[in-house]
Amino acid sequence: MPRFSDRHGYQAPEKEISVREAAPMDLREAIGQLAKQAGLSFSNLRDVICDVLLAQPDQDNWSEVPNIRDEVRLNQFFRERGIGWQMEEGAIQRRGLESFTHSVKVGERSLSSTGRPHAATELAEAVRDISRRPQPDTTGAVHHAMAALEATARDVTGQTKPTLGQLIGSLDLPRPLDTAVAKLWGYASNEARHGREGSTLSTADAELIVGVSGAICGYLAEVNR
Repeated sequence: MPRFSDRHGYQAPEKEISVREAAPMDLREAIGQLAKQAGLSFSNLRDVICDVLLAQPDQDNWSEVPNIRDEVRLNQFFRERGIGWQMEEGAIQRRGLESFTHSVKVGERSLSSTGRPHAATELAEAVRDISRRPQPDTTGAVHHAMAALEATARDVTGQTKPTLGQLIGSLDLPRPLDTAVAKLWGYASNEARHGREGSTLSTADAELIVGVSGAICGYLAEVNR
């Protein structure tokens, strides 16, 4: 049953994200408890984890509690504890600033609801790339974000050949948003799409590009329904 605070809309402010690379013990405990509530035993959890890791379970651990329970402790909780991840459609994904998360979700939803599944898929791929472990694929994230924006631009203009850079003038974007999109395209092309020797795109920069792209995709989809 949902907690009283959830049922009545009482929520404490989210904590600032402070955990990216660790799995705090209270998170491990919470995941184990949630899995137990879903009907999974610790043995079930261990089987799943071993399958994913291609690892053999500890044959000396045979009792559910405490041995197997302690073995399977894993990496509404993420937000309450300032952990920079979230579960979306059964997958653990990177959680950035609220503005990033909101703009990407709205962009995907708008693209899907207006019949632009290819662009929506590209945006989802951008999020998956930036969520990769142990190292985010920032280049891939930017590539997919720009592909989502380009696919959206081609769809709303009805032109299938030109690049995003060539289509910006046909998008009827309010000024100076049109200039901002042109700058975003140029920056992404220089830093990620074409690549520069010795240049590494930071996760923060990639997150910014993905978030802005998601917002613009959502805007274009909504005004061109």
